Amino acid sequence: MRTIVITVYLNLLFTGVFAQQPVKYFELSDSAFSEGSIYKLDIYYALMRPGVRIAPECYAQLDQVVQLLKTHPEFIVEISAHTDFRPIPITNDSLSFKRASDLRDYFNEKGIEPDRVIPKGYGKNIPYTVQKSDLIKYTYLNDGDILTEEFIKNLPTIEQQEGAHQLNRRTELKILSIE
Repeated sequence: MRTIVITVYLNLLFTGVFAQQPVKYFELSDSAFSEGSIYKLDIYYALMRPGVRIAPECYAQLDQVVQLLKTHPEFIVEISAHTDFRPIPITNDSLSFKRASDLRDYFNEKGIEPDRVIPKGYGKNIPYTVQKSDLIKYTYLNDGDILTEEFIKNLPTIEQQEGAHQLNRRTELKILSIE
């Protein structure tokens, strides 16, 4: 069984620790998807009432993932959404599950069968591990830093703390089966 993981970063428009594998940016032209590979997309969410919605400027990137799923109808995927640790009116677990479900719904609207997309909400439970590719934008971090609550609170500036929160707010799209 091959496994492909595509990491989708989520940023709010308003305003035990697990190690992660190295990541690169997802490109539909990648023809050699390999087991355990992780790909990034920059996806933004708008926090609205009554729920969370995908920001329209992100649809082009999501459509590339839709194309991948259409090209490989044998893929069954899990969408794993994550939040930062800060408390919000709804729980972080609920918010992350809502984000993953919104992506599943979007893929379904684009013709991907709902039983091929399994949403999971992990909330704040799996902090992000900084990758070399992150260091271009986040120069104050180091490769391998794990962005726990304690680590983030010890960053010297609010801007640096917000950047670390931004990295923690992510969604991973993992290929579970290619049968």
